[in-house]
Amino acid sequence: MQKPVRALVGIVVAAVVAAGCGGGDSDESSPTTTAATSGPTTTAATPPTSDPRSAREFASDKAEAERVVLRLTDLPPGGVFTGEPDTDTDSPALDAARDRFGECLDVDPSLVAGGAKGRATAESDDFEDEEGNQISNSVTVVSSRSRGAEQLAAVEKPEAPQCYEAFVNAAITESASGPDAPPDLAFGSSQVETLSLPGLNTEGVAYRAIVPVTTQGQTIDFFLDIVLALKGRTGISMTFVGIESPFLADFETELTNKVIDRAPAD
Repeated sequence: MQKPVRALVGIVVAAVVAAGCGGGDSDESSPTTTAATSGPTTTAATPPTSDPRSAREFASDKAEAERVVLRLTDLPPGGVFTGEPDTDTDSPALDAARDRFGECLDVDPSLVAGGAKGRATAESDDFEDEEGNQISNSVTVVSSRSRGAEQLAAVEKPEAPQCYEAFVNAAITESASGPDAPPDLAFGSSQVETLSLPGLNTEGVAYRAIVPVTTQGQTIDFFLDIVLALKGRTGISMTFVGIESPFLADFETELTNKVIDRAPAD
């Protein structure tokens, strides 16, 4: 069962993490400017016109995100989890699904639709135990506290669970048709509910998507928990994927707080 779950999680998590606080947005991207010369082409990073940060400030914020992001030493000792570099990629279908997610929330899609490269974002390794349970984290430093507050307010809306449900189902459809999906793999429709995580050391919100997965005549549920938090200008997205049973709330809170506590207050 682990192989089909990975086929889903690699796409769904990458999509959902980017569609929320901590996932970045097009306003925070850092495009490049190419200078034509008689020799080899060189590319220099420049700050986007819609972002008030200089290139130096942008680089500093990206370094800060990399300092804050979840690391293997945050997880339980004893080799329970191993980590591999994040290799998830986007697709036009998922970009469109993120736009629809923003529209569902009745906000500018750029507020929640991530995927821009070069922004001040750090992605953790993908951590997995021998049972296939997975943990990952994305950290983004945005240009202002108010920008981060806008993102968090958007994903805290009462209609957010319904919007996430439609979004996860779109990501499932994309995953099921992907080249890595086993031919006998089938996903049921997700059910999304608000998740209570008392004890977070900053403001945040959490959701749980429950998705039935069937392959080789066996059906199990997997639990995709998304924790979205904001501290100062730092947006934090945590994902916890439990096979057959979810992670304990206390564990999710403890691990999220390790990332939160490293983030600066402003």
